[in-house]
Amino acid sequence: MLAGTNNVHKILEFKSILQDSGTMIVSPPELGISLPDIPEDGSTFEENAGIKALGFAKFAKMTVIADDSGLEIDALGGAPGIHSARYAGTNEKRIERVLREIEEKCQVKKSNSQHRTSNIEHRSESINQRSKIKNADDRRPFDYVQGGLMTDNRTARFVCVVALAEPGKVIATFRGEVRGRLGYEARGAGGFGYDPIFIPDGYEKTFAELGGEIKDKISHRANALKKLEKYLKGGKIS
Repeated sequence: MLAGTNNVHKILEFKSILQDSGTMIVSPPELGISLPDIPEDGSTFEENAGIKALGFAKFAKMTVIADDSGLEIDALGGAPGIHSARYAGTNEKRIERVLREIEEKCQVKKSNSQHRTSNIEHRSESINQRSKIKNADDRRPFDYVQGGLMTDNRTARFVCVVALAEPGKVIATFRGEVRGRLGYEARGAGGFGYDPIFIPDGYEKTFAELGGEIKDKISHRANALKKLEKYLKGGKIS
């Protein structure tokens, strides 16, 4: 089965994660070919993964697995999403843009928070002139608004959809996700893409710092490929 990508990092992850699947994964270089660029004009990860898998299966005349993946940042409304790989010209520039946009979003929230806090404090002073608040619970709405708006929201998730296709037909797709948060700067020399700024839940290091052995067990791509492996072995996919 062909790994439908020219990306060396993805090929290594495909082979590593599926090494016990019982299915041999071959790369384009091993077949002496280079896969053509396929326009990714779908509106979802599922559509783009299917488009690529179909195109590569037709080109190579064999069964293919191809994926579409990306980073969805809560503070940015899910961006960059399916546009993750095209968010800027290089990995470094993409990371710089993401960190800059999050910081800008947080500054707007903090500015709004300060404005609302000032208004709330002004109203609270007027109220306190007429009545003293004795119950601490009465202050919770203010505390919540202030705390909620001031929160530096850096939560995000990596999404990967793997499509299995043969010439002329997408057989199945498999979706994997991993939640986490974004750091304030790039850290680590491993991985690729946004790995240097993504810290998966339960860890204090970025994917780039954790290394392939851990990443290949918990990543979005690992979760999607584990479902593919179960499918190939005849198991049910939950």
